[in-house]
Amino acid sequence: MKLSIFLFLLLAGLSIQAAAQTKTRDILFPSFQKDFSKLQSSVPEKSSKEAQFRGRSTKELIFNDYKPSTPPNTARMAAPAAGKKAAIPSDINNEAAAAATRKSAQPVAPFKIPDQGEEPKNNGSKPLKNKP
Repeated sequence: MKLSIFLFLLLAGLSIQAAAQTKTRDILFPSFQKDFSKLQSSVPEKSSKEAQFRGRSTKELIFNDYKPSTPPNTARMAAPAAGKKAAIPSDINNEAAAAATRKSAQPVAPFKIPDQGEEPKNNGSKPLKNKP
């Protein structure tokens, strides 16, 4: 008997609380039901922004006034001219490569590692006196 009364009161309390929450929601958000029915509708409305962005690349969407520097067809790398051949690093002999490396490498000057100063060395022969 006590269990059935407890369950009945629990069920009644939950239903009252749900009704109060719905009433509060309707007071705070008067257009909630209309907005919720729009979300639940099967036919979504097409916005003008959606039509504006259709068919545009991601870069155009992200960056305002995006204009590529070269058209997409000519953006591929052009093949080097057949008559003139660029030097490949593996074609250079060892002596020439070593000379070029020596010219470009500058001697590094040794540097002193900074420290916080050193404590005066005391070999234990006489105690240090602290001056007031």
